[in-house]
Amino acid sequence: MLCSGQIIVDMTCGAGGHAEKILRSTEGVKVFGVDRDPNAIKLLEALAKKYPQRFFPLLGRFSEAKEVLAQNNVTSGL
Repeated sequence: MLCSGQIIVDMTCGAGGHAEKILRSTEGVKVFGVDRDPNAIKLLEALAKKYPQRFFPLLGRFSEAKEVLAQNNVTSGL
């Protein structure tokens, strides 16, 4: 069960369908959406506008996720 204040990382975020479902279901949760496709990041920017301060699209590969997240000050649990 998700709780307010949790940080979720969607590692292959794509168009953001799963991320949006998480954001709608739990107030106060933050989601970082990582994808390697620049076109996906463009789609995810619309989701970031819909959920400011709660959704953050990040361009990067699955294998680089730890570094991409650390560059964005997400280091807890890595």
